[in-house]
Amino acid sequence: MHAALNRRRCLAMLAALVAAVARAEPAPPRVEVNGRWLSAAQVKALHQRLGAPPLAGRFWYDPRAGLWGHVGGPSIGRLPPALPVPAPMPPGVSGRGSGVFVNGRELHPQEIQRLRAAYGQVRPGRYWLEADGTAGVEGGPPAWNLYARPQRPKWLTGGHDWRGGSVIGGGGTVGFIGTNGSSVICEGGSCTFN
Repeated sequence: MHAALNRRRCLAMLAALVAAVARAEPAPPRVEVNGRWLSAAQVKALHQRLGAPPLAGRFWYDPRAGLWGHVGGPSIGRLPPALPVPAPMPPGVSGRGSGVFVNGRELHPQEIQRLRAAYGQVRPGRYWLEADGTAGVEGGPPAWNLYARPQRPKWLTGGHDWRGGSVIGGGGTVGFIGTNGSSVICEGGSCTFN
């Protein structure tokens, strides 16, 4: 009788446990962003902000431009900027060796290929990009909008915009003035593109 009572109690406890598991919320996905695993609360906050649960996996996210991708890979989409992500974006999170940095992240070779297809030659350097497409040389003023301008930004091309012209310099100012009127003038750490 005692063994039968213990067996019934065990079965009742097991049934209660199964019912509790069935009622419980599923575990949040394991999400790593910019080298840090997100807590359940951070995953929930992202879910609320995005309107859908984040995917499980290891990702990088550029909070300034809203670009994101898998660690070691190119950008694969845009999200709203300034999402609550606890870690800064590491420079080599999506690639190395391109020499083209946007918001501190070195671009993946596939991104360089996409830019070349759209704009021609891509010049190595350090650039900034906002979520609305406004962009410029790091430390400089806005120079173009990648999303609004169908023509090639002058800084990005090695094509006809820079054929023929004059290099200028002196007194802390350097630049280039093309025969077609395109120019870049750099002074005191910032550059102006026309």
